Amino acid sequence: MKKVVIVGAGPCGILLAHYLLRRSVEYKIDIYERLNDPKQVAFSNSRTIPYGINERGLRALKKIDGLEAAVKAKCVENKGLIIHQKNGKKQNLPKRTTTFNTDRISLVMALLSKLTENSDSR
Repeated sequence: MKKVVIVGAGPCGILLAHYLLRRSVEYKIDIYERLNDPKQVAFSNSRTIPYGINERGLRALKKIDGLEAAVKAKCVENKGLIIHQKNGKKQNLPKRTTTFNTDRISLVMALLSKLTENSDSR
């Protein structure tokens, strides 16, 4: 069994843990994060960053069973933009591809929940 320490429990660190658990080599993974556990901090007391997940991000999530659906459940589909012009009119600009918008905490929570579920089933 190989031991891996991941410093930083943001989306990249948690996604790395997902990828390592999929490998045939057995890993003992410790994840360290300086911020409080997002499951224990009231959303109103936390700072969060808006995230847009495009097709490239979705491809990374699709490689792990159920992860794309878990993350999309926390997202809002974004099919275009609305621009408010100086003359008071709105201009709708459709996007070629849909993106999915969420915030950092919701994304981390979805990744953590699925990681816990996947590691418990091993």
